[in-house]
Amino acid sequence: MAIFTMGEVIKRSRKALGITQEELADGICTPGGLSRIENGNREPSHAKFVALMQRLGQWDDSYDLFVGDAYFDIADLQNEIRNCITQRDFEKAQNLLSQYEEKIGKESVEGMYKQFLLLERLICVDQGVIKKEHIKDLQQILQITVPSYGQKKLHQLLLNNQEIMIINNMAIAYAENGMRSLAISMLQELDELLKDRFMNCRERMYLRAPILLNLIKYLGLEARYTEGLRLADNTIKELTAYGKTLFIPEIHFDIAWMLIQMDRTKYHQQILDEFLQSCYGRISQRQYVSARFVIDYLKQNVSELAHDVKVLHCEAVLCRQAELDYQQMDL
Repeated sequence: MAIFTMGEVIKRSRKALGITQEELADGICTPGGLSRIENGNREPSHAKFVALMQRLGQWDDSYDLFVGDAYFDIADLQNEIRNCITQRDFEKAQNLLSQYEEKIGKESVEGMYKQFLLLERLICVDQGVIKKEHIKDLQQILQITVPSYGQKKLHQLLLNNQEIMIINNMAIAYAENGMRSLAISMLQELDELLKDRFMNCRERMYLRAPILLNLIKYLGLEARYTEGLRLADNTIKELTAYGKTLFIPEIHFDIAWMLIQMDRTKYHQQILDEFLQSCYGRISQRQYVSARFVIDYLKQNVSELAHDVKVLHCEAVLCRQAELDYQQMDL
């Protein structure tokens, strides 16, 4: 069985896709540096290896075998920071980011490490809310590793996961600045790039999910309901097929909202069904606060459904399940 070096894996993957060294190296290292890596004269850091392989759409956990223990501490710390932000524990995330900065060194030569630090700090500053004031900051953070951003269209860029996340956040910032049409165009182009470039289907769906979620939301806010509903239906099917169900309850809520704007009388039953699926989905994920939001929104904005027996039953299930979980926490 042949055993390949990291450089050989990068070189074979790059050539198979017809990508030049200049295109792949852009913002991560010099073309000469990439050449030395591919020829086995230099070993890339974990950050560079991951970034290069993600740009090629080839990264998965099996490649961890190529990296040494020294890089796992940083990778584990990055995952812990992102988990804290997902759980909205921003104070802990800030403390971990200070540890992260100390670990990588304040003058880190690894652009990917510095980019991660600046991005996650920006997210923490406003408690996870991306604002219109963040557009310039996000552009500068992206250009650390994508210096050609703004000179090329999105579909012409090779992007890794972190860079994709930054552009998704930029689209949110533009939408918050009243530029939803631009945000929609960015997200659509980003989604097309992912469908064309990334080969690992599950990884691709993991990256597409938040992009599609934002796209559905902004299409609805722009009153492009037919497009939004079609995309929402297809997205639910794709997420279900790949077991990426976290975002599905929010999509059901967006569908209900769009149907209300279109014709609440005509789509009365479907609106009820979508709200219930959104609520039960959140309960199953133990998102009790957001499940309560769905019920309260329904009561306040679709009063004719407020006393429907199915809604009352859903509310009872929410109260009972939340109480059981809190009791278990006390034990």
